[in-house]
Amino acid sequence: MMTLDDISQVLARLERTDITECEIHDGSQSFRVNFARRGDQPSSCLPVAAQEDRTTTTLASSITVAAPAAGNFRSTHPLTASSITDGTVVQRGDHVGYVEVDSVFCAVTAPIHGRLQSFSRKEGQLTGFGEAVAELNPLRPGSEDDAR
Repeated sequence: MMTLDDISQVLARLERTDITECEIHDGSQSFRVNFARRGDQPSSCLPVAAQEDRTTTTLASSITVAAPAAGNFRSTHPLTASSITDGTVVQRGDHVGYVEVDSVFCAVTAPIHGRLQSFSRKEGQLTGFGEAVAELNPLRPGSEDDAR
């Protein structure tokens, strides 16, 4: 049986991702959450002041790229030959890896424009929903670092 603390923890993890919908079943109980995302704001569920603080922080430090599902981390999709490596510059929405769930590959996407600092998971390693799979260093488009 899920408690309110369990639900609060799930909501806190979801707010740090780009996931817009989640449904959880626990025995005879279930609940569904829909997040309305607006542009580049982290989450419309946060107060405006919290969004501003969080955005300011992300420009100064590395950003965690979270797994969109629980499964095995894969650096490449089986139908493509390309993968990214440490130091690669990625755009917001670019695929930085995949989480394999049964035979389905869920894309792990870059939440911002930045340079891949490192992967937190090794090829084939089991990862949980919302767990860190990579770290990105934010870049401003057109900056000197962007060209490297």
